[in-house]
Amino acid sequence: MDRLHMSLMSLFCEKFGQMLHSGIPIQVSLETLREDFSQPRGGALVTEAIGKMLENIQQGKSLTEANDAFFSSPFVQLMFRAGEQDGTLDYCLLRIAKVMDKELSFSQPGQVI
Repeated sequence: MDRLHMSLMSLFCEKFGQMLHSGIPIQVSLETLREDFSQPRGGALVTEAIGKMLENIQQGKSLTEANDAFFSSPFVQLMFRAGEQDGTLDYCLLRIAKVMDKELSFSQPGQVI
């Protein structure tokens, strides 16, 4: 996953987690995020993926099944599944965002660790 893609995924997870934590329903959250990422800041792939997630959910798939094509990372898929099964999806999404942000900070060119 390239840096831009990971950065957008981290932002998606953080916003989605915050919305769910605030009590906003999943479908409303995803529709809002799709609109937000459609703004001109490089989120076309994210916007398309969110649209596919919404379609899958409307067809009766679980959120975990709906996001399989969106996130290829086994870590992310497992975190989604765990959060959906035990009702802590908001927390899991926020943790995913933190891990992605940490990975991004470790991969900064010229950064001394």
